Amino acid sequence: MKKMLMIIIPLVLIGGGIFGAAKMGMVQIPGISPAKKTAGLYDADKEALGLYNSDKIEPTVLEETSPPATVATQPTVKPPEPDYQVDIVQGRKKLAKLWNSMDVATLLRITADWKDEDLAPQLAVMEPEKVALLLGSMDASRASKISKLIQEEASKVYGDGG
Repeated sequence: MKKMLMIIIPLVLIGGGIFGAAKMGMVQIPGISPAKKTAGLYDADKEALGLYNSDKIEPTVLEETSPPATVATQPTVKPPEPDYQVDIVQGRKKLAKLWNSMDVATLLRITADWKDEDLAPQLAVMEPEKVALLLGSMDASRASKISKLIQEEASKVYGDGG
């Protein structure tokens, strides 16, 4: 009798534990475990998963309505104006001073990814000797194009006479 109790009691405890875990959904056993909750799924997802029969439940379509006339719209807020003005000529002069003090090899690396249309106005305010060395170190076709752009830039007459 003692041997039988030593076998039956552990089996009952283990079986009860597994049954309890299945009822709580911790272990999936068909017929015992509860069905998975589907809260939060959209109707299309529920239909795709076969969670309801589309013959019994018809999805409702909401009609579009215009917003009520009493809804006030937010006034357009302009971003604050900056407290400075951009002077491109002053910026070019400061950069020219810096570039004039650099060696040509470094300038070639710096200007390699500059667009020719952006580089020409900058070179137009630099020291001619430095520009000549830089253009002489460039590919001939690029140097030719930039030279033409420098000529166009130098021919512009601004309102302040310079």
